[in-house]
Amino acid sequence: MHMPIYMDLHILPGINAEDAADAHFLDVKSQDEHGCKCFTYWVDKEQGQVFCLIEAPSKENVAELHRNTHGFVPHKIIEVEPGFVRSFLGRITDPEHAKKNKQGLLLIDEPAFRIILFITIPDPVLQQEQYGVDLAQEHLTRRNQFIREQIVEHKGKEVMYDGNALLGSFIAASDALAAAREILAYGKEKEQHYSINIHAGPPVGTLDTLFGECLQLLERMSTWVRPTGISLTQPVKNILSKELLHSADKGIFVLDQKEEILLNNWLTALERYHTSEYQVSDYARSLNMSTSQLYRNTIRLTGLSPNELLQKYRLQKARSLMKEKKLSIADIAFQCGFSSPSYFTKCFRKAHGILPLAYMERL
Repeated sequence: MHMPIYMDLHILPGINAEDAADAHFLDVKSQDEHGCKCFTYWVDKEQGQVFCLIEAPSKENVAELHRNTHGFVPHKIIEVEPGFVRSFLGRITDPEHAKKNKQGLLLIDEPAFRIILFITIPDPVLQQEQYGVDLAQEHLTRRNQFIREQIVEHKGKEVMYDGNALLGSFIAASDALAAAREILAYGKEKEQHYSINIHAGPPVGTLDTLFGECLQLLERMSTWVRPTGISLTQPVKNILSKELLHSADKGIFVLDQKEEILLNNWLTALERYHTSEYQVSDYARSLNMSTSQLYRNTIRLTGLSPNELLQKYRLQKARSLMKEKKLSIADIAFQCGFSSPSYFTKCFRKAHGILPLAYMERL
């Protein structure tokens, strides 16, 4: 029976490839004593971070191994799925062509920081309603093939993802942006809209999943940020050179830190109060804004008024519950904050062009 596989984060300012190789050698030398198997590691010198991939009975075994060999105790340990790691980072073992030092140790000088391209695919059921089953399937096949080709052609790797999106992992932000531009042009040519978003970050952060913070923000951007073409986060903009990203790029929206905070706070408030009788003024107070400030900022960020955003959130929540197929339409309506099943049905049909029951039956 296979043991769990973990990735840990060490924050070590000033770390270099030689120091990391020495520490990894000590880990491998003592791994059997702690019931572990050390697969490989990544070194981000600029960030002062090292990420180790280790098979072990528990997180405690991983921490104990590091503590007893070199003393670099991990700041965070998460359980990971090896296929997911490979799709993001390209490997789960030592790189084949790494150089060796005088002692014969591999000098792995590869960062784990990745640029992630997130392309949301339109809901298949709604596409079938619009185009018919056969044509919708044809659009889906051609679109997905083109997106996958662009990810590979621009030196990216397709990432395993369970949802209505295709993801690419890139080392260079310029490659991710180039792929995004090709995909955007294809969508315009085919008169199809895609939500294209790019974010960047390390594999281990505060959440307990691989690239958890990156994926969480990308999912939120793809659903809630005003559709403009390509949306970037501030870290990606900071990486890109002026030649690649300039004022002439009218189809590019940059989500700055203040807007990211507003987006996250809005969604937290909506999750907490969307079934209540909260008014826009109540949401404004919970977000420490005046009603007029909330209105302006929400329109700028999402393209929707606060009331329209609340309505969209409730409908989005309802679609998620429908996919689980555990509740009736009436139960879903009340659980999502609608006053009655008939009002929910009216709102759902107006937004999506299909009755809720018909939508759920096609899932």
